Amino acid sequence: MAERLTSEPVALLARGTLDRAVFDSLTARLDVHPGVAAEVDDMAIMRLLAREDAGLAVLALIVVATELAAGSRASKPSSMCL
Repeated sequence: MAERLTSEPVALLARGTLDRAVFDSLTARLDVHPGVAAEVDDMAIMRLLAREDAGLAVLALIVVATELAAGSRASKPSSMCL
């Protein structure tokens, strides 16, 4: 997973959100420096970016539940725990 974070663009929530803080903490511990494609203020925009293949996106499962249930994404979600 860490290799993908450096080889593909990543869409992230804006700094100041809990999800972004967790992501930043994880990448710092792994000494990974992702290429940030976009920083946005809400999950709906993140979902749209992911749908348009703008890069990897860190999303809550609830945000993409409809797409996953319909099988509209080629890859399955990844889970990472701190």
